[in-house]
Order: sequence, then structure tokens, then C-alpha cells
Amino acid sequence: MIRKFVILFILIVFAGEACKEVYFTDLDTGKTSLVVNGMITDVPGPYTVKLSMASSFYGTASNPVSGANVFVKDAENNHYQFYESIPGTYNSDPAEFVTQYGETYTLTIQTNDNKVYTSSPQVLYAKGSLDTLYSVVKRSTLTTFNGQAQFMNVLGAEFVANINLGYDPSPYYRFSNTLLVEYLSQYSYNSSGTPQSPLYCWLKYVPYAGLNLSARFSNTDKTQQLLGFCPIDTNFYGISTTPLYARVGPSVVLVGWIKETFQYYVITFMQYHLNSDIYEYYKAVNSQLTANQQLLDPVTVQCIGNISCITNSTESVLGIFEASSLNTYSYIYSRESSGSIVDLERISPLDIETIPASNTHGESQTPYFWTTFK
Repeated sequence: MIRKFVILFILIVFAGEACKEVYFTDLDTGKTSLVVNGMITDVPGPYTVKLSMASSFYGTASNPVSGANVFVKDAENNHYQFYESIPGTYNSDPAEFVTQYGETYTLTIQTNDNKVYTSSPQVLYAKGSLDTLYSVVKRSTLTTFNGQAQFMNVLGAEFVANINLGYDPSPYYRFSNTLLVEYLSQYSYNSSGTPQSPLYCWLKYVPYAGLNLSARFSNTDKTQQLLGFCPIDTNFYGISTTPLYARVGPSVVLVGWIKETFQYYVITFMQYHLNSDIYEYYKAVNSQLTANQQLLDPVTVQCIGNISCITNSTESVLGIFEASSLNTYSYIYSRESSGSIVDLERISPLDIETIPASNTHGESQTPYFWTTFK
């Protein structure tokens, strides 16, 4: 019986091999497309539009598009010029262009080869809101570490917000969240000598690696938004006490310690109020980012932006022009020895994007952004 199964298996393998045929697809390897990356908000400018040509199939880099005429016009046909600062980057004049809620804005691009591109009209909606913010302390097996999603069993706080959509004409939001971890580092001698003054250290942690988009429920005017999981175990961030050894004669002795002491967590939530077409674009991008490399996974060409070429309707254009109001919320919190969150306190919004990159070496003076409880 076993021999029969072996012979049958061999016949199936050979039959499968006989049916194989190599397929060569036709690729337009030299084709490139204009890539547009533009955004305006209700935060005072300047605003930026970046233009480049996507590399060809065998290319290695994109090329900035210089010398273009770039402007935004509103519903009253007022034109606001964007001026090229460096190749491919165009900035508005803050004195000329001040956005207004409820106004509709459209981007127009005229390139040196007489092609004209335009975006879909974008309404600048009023700021969104977070009605209630709370946290749930739990252990998670999936978190972000070094920019990558990893499975780790770590204690942390899951932040959740309730959003009252009400009569919002565009109940679509995107969230960008960053955690600032503040701690002190101090060299301390083992036996004698005066300890050095503590240094102010910090690091940034992004609790959600993908595009965090709001969900719309058709049967209610409210939605519950998961904002991100932030570990509260300081070992996760590498905050610890390190012994220092030195060779004294024939022996290795302990000469001191570098003691790192956690101070505060400061979480900042950035809430962008989107138009529906931009929301659908980000949704398609998010599907691409979270694909599992399966046969029917979404592909990049399915991420259709809102830019079109009006001089050649068959030409593909990549990228978007977005008009989104921005609301920023910052909260400070600490932790008990049990790991539970205490004293979650709202503070003035922190401009997290202007804070320097993580500094594990520390500064001797208190940084301008250093935050404590009121």
C-alpha cells in the first residue's frame, strides 16, 4: 500500500512540472510619475509642497522637480503662491497665506514642460476633539521597538479616547502619537568623592507604528479610538543602573555607578481632521503597510491620491494635497511600583516635533521642554 502511494505522489509531481510555463510580463520600466506631497493646516505656516519624479523601475532615487509654478487657490479664486526654497520644495509666505475654517483650497502645479496638475478641492474643517481620555493598564504581547512591531510581554498603558462625532460633516481623523520619556543620569562614586550633578536625558517612543485612523460607526454619533500602547516598564526603555569597573593593580574593582532615574512620561496626541478622499487614501496606504505579503494583498498602485494631470488625463500622478486642521493634546503621568498609572494630568500642548532627537547622554541644564507636574 505504501509503495502505491509513493508511485502516485511521484506521478503527481511530474504532472505538475509538465504543466509549468514561464510567464514574461511586459513592464514599462522607463515610466516615471510626478510625486506630490503637500499639506496645509490651521497652524500658522509656512506650508510646504514637495515635488519629485518617481524613479523608473530600475532607478535608485527620485528627482526633485524645480522651476514649477505652485499655488493654492480658495473658493473665491484668491491665489496664494508657493516659492521654491530648495530644489523640489515650495513654501508659502505666512504673511500672504493664512488659512480659514470652512474654506475650500485647491492646489495647482504648472511644470516646465507645460503640464498642469490639480488636486481635488479640500475643505479645512474645524479642529476635532477628544471628549474623554483614559488608560487601561495591561500586559501586551505586541508593541513597537526600534520602529518595528515586535511581540513582547510588557506591562503598559493602553490609551483610549471617546470622540463625539455629532454633526461633523467629515467625521474622519488621523492620529499621530509620540511619548516623551524623561529621566536623569548621574555618575556616583563607589566609596568616596562627590557625586556628579544629574544630567537631563530623554527619549522618544512612537506607540503606534502604522497610520492610526478613526472608525465611523453608522449607528451612532460616537466612536472609541485606540491611541496606542505605551510600556511603563523602564527596563523596556533601557533606563537602569550600570556598575562601572576598573583595573586596580592585578584586580578589577567596582569604582562607581551610572544611576538612571525615571522622572515622567509625557504623551502627545496629534489629531488631524481629514477630508473623506484623503481618509480613503490613508486607509489604502494603511492596508498596504499592514499587508502580509500574500497573493491578494493590496498593492501600491491601489493607493490613489487626489492629484490629476488636466493636460493629459491618462498620466498617473502619485501623492496627495491635504488640508487638515490639527489639534494637539499632551498629558503627563508617572507610575507606582505596581506599574499602575497615577496622576494623568493634561498640560499645555507640547510641540513634540520640534524637540530634539532622543538624548541618552544628557544635558547639564534643564531643557526648555522639560515637563513636570503642576
